Amino acid sequence: MDTRRLPDFGNSLEWNLVDRQTYTAVENGDGTYTPIPPKTWIIENSHVLQIGVKSSMAMPSWYTGAWVAQRLLMLPSTTSEFIANVQTCNYRLRLGVLNLVTFPKHQSTWMLYVKIPKWIKQALVEIWRYDGRDETVFDLGADDIQAAQFNQTTETIVFVAANPNRKGVVISNKGSEPLVLSTGVTLEADAYYETPFGFSGQITGAWVAPGAGYADVRDFL
Repeated sequence: MDTRRLPDFGNSLEWNLVDRQTYTAVENGDGTYTPIPPKTWIIENSHVLQIGVKSSMAMPSWYTGAWVAQRLLMLPSTTSEFIANVQTCNYRLRLGVLNLVTFPKHQSTWMLYVKIPKWIKQALVEIWRYDGRDETVFDLGADDIQAAQFNQTTETIVFVAANPNRKGVVISNKGSEPLVLSTGVTLEADAYYETPFGFSGQITGAWVAPGAGYADVRDFL
C-alpha cells in the first residue's frame, strides 16, 4: 500500500484542538432540570474531526453521547423562507470515546451542530480538527507527490512552478502569521488550501509578518 495516499491521521501535529468544554444541565429547584442546549462551532478548512463526549454521571449501559450534524451557512436564494442553516448530514456519537467523523466537502467554512441527549446532565465535549494531507487528489488521478517546506518570511516565495501535468496542490500554513497566496487566498495559522482540480499555474506567497514556522507544500502530479 502506498501510504502517501492516506490521510496522516497518526501525526499529532496535524490535529488542532477546536474546543474542550464541560456543560451542565440547569437544576430548576423543583426537582426538574433544563437539559443542556445544543452547541455549535464554526469549522474552517477542515472536514475531518475527532469528537468526544463523556460524562462522570453516565450509566454503563448508555451508548449515545451526542448527535452531530454539518450545517452550511447558505441559502439557495434570498427569497427563501428559511434561515441560512442548511443541514447536510447527521451522525450519532458513541459516549466515552473519541469518534472520527468525516463530513462532506461542501464548503470551506461550515457549522458543527452538537446535540447532547436530555438524560445526560453533565458532559465534557472535546473537538479536534484535522489539518493534514488529504487523499482527494489521488482519487482524481494523481500518481505522485512532490513535498517541500518553506520557512516563514515576508519575502515572496515561489511555492510551485507552473506545471501542465499537475492534478492539484495543497498548501498548509504552519507559521505563526497569516500567509497570503497569489491565488487570492489568505491562510490563517494552521489553515490549509487546496487548489481546484487541474490548476496548473504558478503559486507564490508571503507571510504578513516575520515569525516562526513554515509552509508545507504538496504538489500532486
